[in-house]
Amino acid sequence: MNLTLTLMTAACFAVSIAFATKLSKGDWLWLVGKPELVDTKNSRKRSGKKSKNGKKELAYSEVTIKSAVRAAWVLVAAAVTFLSFLFIDFAKQSDMEALSVVAWVVNTVGLVAFTMLLIWTIGSRMRDTGRKPTFNMDTGDGRLLTLLLVVSVVVVVVALVS
Repeated sequence: MNLTLTLMTAACFAVSIAFATKLSKGDWLWLVGKPELVDTKNSRKRSGKKSKNGKKELAYSEVTIKSAVRAAWVLVAAAVTFLSFLFIDFAKQSDMEALSVVAWVVNTVGLVAFTMLLIWTIGSRMRDTGRKPTFNMDTGDGRLLTLLLVVSVVVVVVALVS
């Protein structure tokens, strides 16, 4: 791998970890879905806006919060895959056969975990919402699918280039 590709892979690793951390803490839930009018007992408030409909307020539902945590796990698996690409490159440059084998094993496990977590996240979202996912950005499914599609494309492109 040349220096540019190595730096891009390292940046992808750092961005994946940053996004996973923010999503798992519930800070960037807008990446996964839109706030809805929900009951205050079953929501995590992310907006100061109050509703005129009694005890309901504009907040993210539990389904969106669970989907964000699942998406964070997908991003962690992507980060492991990016890190394994860096170790593979390092093993090639240093002619360390043991590191090369370990890096390829971690790479394979990371790619399998990434794929399985991606399927789990989309399937769980379909089960929780009772509808098929769509790329329509007006729904919560559209934002989640767009985020996961971008991550998937980046993982595949880095895998093919390296």
